[in-house]
Amino acid sequence: MNLSQLLPALAADRVRPNLRIGIVLRWITIALVAAGGMLTPKLGTFLLYLVAIATAYNGGVMVLVARAPATWDRRLAIAVTIIGGQSLCLFLTLLLVPAAYVKLDALEQSLSNKQLKVWMG
Repeated sequence: MNLSQLLPALAADRVRPNLRIGIVLRWITIALVAAGGMLTPKLGTFLLYLVAIATAYNGGVMVLVARAPATWDRRLAIAVTIIGGQSLCLFLTLLLVPAAYVKLDALEQSLSNKQLKVWMG
């Protein structure tokens, strides 16, 4: 049994509205990331580059969806899904994993310092 048997086929007239919803959701996400970045005391240049790249990508997708003929809708949906998934994996790998590692290392250091103080008396 393959995936096409489990899920109903998406009607051709629903692909473009779904692409537009995805564009709106990406704009909201970009705005939230930018707002969160402005709240941090030291704004990293990597975050600025990330927001700039995401803005350029989403703007390009928006223009492409607006100008592309209806026959391209399914190809656009597949391309946007693949590029978005790869971008998410890149973001998780380059930003969140090292940040989580730093936080967990700091937690480990603070716990080991507390245990050392208790042991020393």
